[in-house]
Amino acid sequence: MPQYDKAVHELGNWAGSRTVKDFRPTVLYSLYWGDGDNTDPDTEYNESNLRGAGLGEHGEPLVIPEGGTFPMVSMTGGLESFYQKLRKRGLRFDWTWEAQVNDTVGFFEQIPTELLAVSVDGKIAEFFDALLSVTAVSALHADTAPDGTQIPANAQLSPEAVEQAIYERGQRKIKGNKIGEASSYNLFVPIGTKRFWDFQMARTVLRANDGGFVLDGGRYNTALGNVTLVEHDRIPAGSWFLAPAPGSTRRPVLEFLKLRGYETPELRVQNLQGSYVGAGAISPFEGSFETDSLAYRLRNIDGAVLWAELHIVHSDGTGGPIVRPTLTPAP
Repeated sequence: MPQYDKAVHELGNWAGSRTVKDFRPTVLYSLYWGDGDNTDPDTEYNESNLRGAGLGEHGEPLVIPEGGTFPMVSMTGGLESFYQKLRKRGLRFDWTWEAQVNDTVGFFEQIPTELLAVSVDGKIAEFFDALLSVTAVSALHADTAPDGTQIPANAQLSPEAVEQAIYERGQRKIKGNKIGEASSYNLFVPIGTKRFWDFQMARTVLRANDGGFVLDGGRYNTALGNVTLVEHDRIPAGSWFLAPAPGSTRRPVLEFLKLRGYETPELRVQNLQGSYVGAGAISPFEGSFETDSLAYRLRNIDGAVLWAELHIVHSDGTGGPIVRPTLTPAP
């Protein structure tokens, strides 16, 4: 289906893409230095641990003097990914030759286009299965922002909560190293959230409390300018998920999986129509030999992988709104 790549082009803004050779668990290997810490190993996925005399204090290779021997390092690795799945999907659509003849509006001509849309929906379903597989380990924790704003655990969506989520994610450690900040993020929210978010991002509010005042708002247009909002009905009401955009991190976080040789949907038409007397090919759209029926069959291989849960920050919104600091009167 040649239109497929065009149809899924925008999904490349959600996650990267990886082609695998079979249905077995995919593996991502690289050299990743770690100084060791007390992090639960069950939360560290697919981060190879490079150790040995050949590494400096900060994980850098040592300087080798003239004629010197190259020191050895060893590498160990844990689980390959937090979540991954690659599956075969498909369906079949049957109709009769008589129905095709009586089709005056071109319904059956549009079937390939409709099946293409179904294929894209399958790809989206796999992506959100991966994203929504995160657990309480990566949920937003309670904290106090530098300006005194109280951010509850599982806070409701607000620019302040997202700003805190970016900070919290950067402080998390994998193999003893802080993740740090990504260059851009996607914020996945329920449908209908964009207007509320745009209002909060653009607001300029004069707040007065206990005789003091503060001009609030405006700064988020700059501070959160690298956050792209994505609405989708798979996100539960009140929830939000912050994920680094593809290409914004050293290692991939979320990726679509494709099976080598079967990267696009395969659409077949049943061709049991027989042959004309005296030879000659018959179009499969003339109906089958037995019942004058026709059939389309769609096969598509879709999957997604979440390499490490700690790169995601999410909230179900049950913690309530943020609490702004109380201002004291000026002397």
